[in-house]
Amino acid sequence: MANREKVISSLNKALTKVGYGDMDNVTLSEVEEAIESAISLLKEQEPIKPRFYTGYGRECWCGQCGSMMYAGDNYCSHCGRRIKWDD
Repeated sequence: MANREKVISSLNKALTKVGYGDMDNVTLSEVEEAIESAISLLKEQEPIKPRFYTGYGRECWCGQCGSMMYAGDNYCSHCGRRIKWDD
């Protein structure tokens, strides 16, 4: 499983070098590895169901991080995980 922070850091590093025109210090393999890691991380992030629904309103909790959210939210505002509401 890819480490989210590591993937973000490697993408940021490679893209910063490209953005500043520092192409001499960035390798194609560095960029490819960062992109492949990002793709892998995105594929792992399948939508998940919320942990439970209270029944006392529209509150529920993210199945990934446990943060409170409202029924119908498409993504958790804390961790960004996509939420699956239907079966």
